[in-house]
Amino acid sequence: MGVSPLKNRPVELTPVLGMEAAKLTAGRTASFPVKLEEHRWYQLAMEVVGDELRVTLDGQPVGYLKSPGIAHPMKSDFHFTVSGDATRYALFDDVRVWAASPAKK
Repeated sequence: MGVSPLKNRPVELTPVLGMEAAKLTAGRTASFPVKLEEHRWYQLAMEVVGDELRVTLDGQPVGYLKSPGIAHPMKSDFHFTVSGDATRYALFDDVRVWAASPAKK
């Protein structure tokens, strides 16, 4: 779930109110399902510029999301999520995070 202000936590943790939270985040989240081979390393890149998120896997685009929440001034984190059977095998190594400015046009 991530870290959120205390006033929002009851909404996230209560099933009925959780449905309301889902309505608030509709169109502001995305999943990028991909098939991965076991016992193989991949290069994953997530690029956030303003209100856009781009995801590449081994240099190939696999996901894109544009949402005002990405550029929100309080947004300070992101998450790696692995689901399905891959959770038994998913490992992250050599994670790097850096800040950059968009290229001037």
